[in-house]
Amino acid sequence: MHEAENALLGKDYQTARELLEKLVKLEAKIDDEESIRIKESAILSLGKVFKETKDAKALASLIKTTRPFLGLVSKAKAAKLVRTLVDLFLDMEAGTGEEVTLCQENIEWAKSENRTFLRQDLEARLVALYYDTKTYNEALILGSQLLKELKKLDDKQLLVEVQLLESKTYFALSNIQKARAALTSARTTANGIYTPPKLQASLDLQSG
Repeated sequence: MHEAENALLGKDYQTARELLEKLVKLEAKIDDEESIRIKESAILSLGKVFKETKDAKALASLIKTTRPFLGLVSKAKAAKLVRTLVDLFLDMEAGTGEEVTLCQENIEWAKSENRTFLRQDLEARLVALYYDTKTYNEALILGSQLLKELKKLDDKQLLVEVQLLESKTYFALSNIQKARAALTSARTTANGIYTPPKLQASLDLQSG
């Protein structure tokens, strides 16, 4: 793993990829914490290699082939791993047209595994993706369903993110009244929690 990390730091992506792919293929055992930790690190590092080399197809494949391994780690760790890999894919801005499909597939997998918080997190990313691709109707439909769920839960930060996305979507559709109402809801929710600087900046920007 150390050798692979050095190759990654030195931007020798070909060597890093070869070493990491071998580590990812190794079978981790449920009672062997060290092998699980190494494989988890290798998966994340390989995801970064694919992002840096703009290999969207390989990254999408890695997300799918990683799923059996997720059963060996805690739900929180599994969720973080999936979220990180999906974010790496979306951050590539490869424009493959596969971004929506990838999100939808992972949402369906999260549903089948009863991973509610991960599903909600991925659905929020999908709402943002719909907004970015100007698919406003889908953004509002999914956003509305998600808001109903999130209002009953403790994840207020995700609630603010979706409320803000709803405001942006209505604004893009020139529905100023609903855009302002959604923004007011987002600011009200944000007042009661710690809001990360990036999210606070987005709220301030939307407020004009």
